[in-house]
Amino acid sequence: MAIWLLVIVAVPVVLVIAVVLLPLRLRLRGQADRRSRVRLDVSVLGGVIPAIPVVDTARKSKRQSTGSDKRKPVRKAKSASRLAEGDVVRLIVELIRQIRIVWIRVEAEIGLDDPADTGALYGALAPIIHTGRHWAGFNLDIRPDFSGTRLAGKIDAAVDLVPVRLVPPLWRYASRNIFRSRT
Repeated sequence: MAIWLLVIVAVPVVLVIAVVLLPLRLRLRGQADRRSRVRLDVSVLGGVIPAIPVVDTARKSKRQSTGSDKRKPVRKAKSASRLAEGDVVRLIVELIRQIRIVWIRVEAEIGLDDPADTGALYGALAPIIHTGRHWAGFNLDIRPDFSGTRLAGKIDAAVDLVPVRLVPPLWRYASRNIFRSRT
């Protein structure tokens, strides 16, 4: 009996430790047009083990809306303190440093109401588009559409990360902003 109790406790603990310490591959695939879809898959050991779908907007929801859902309005929580913008930017940069981009492939057409705005947006994206052509696994094919508002295309991206490596930046951020504000 004690051996079964040990197995029941040990197996989940080993699985949690494995997920936190082993590299994960996150793969995002999306499509924007008449039928938009987003799919996020996670696979352990950097893609060696088959992917597990985490989010797939094409799946039917188990909960069917009957139209008689009476939900309570959601109240916005009041922030105890204002978070410093510099700390948030620093956190984002530190988290991005822990992620390795495997590939990014984007094929899209973008357009805004005003053709001048479309040109300005494309001009802002142009350095990224043209510089990225020299990196393996980085393929951005973004075309401006000056005829009106439009967003259509496909994205396929994969990143590798080790979840435990995200803990130090999160801890530094929490210690600077959250823990300090409570004292």
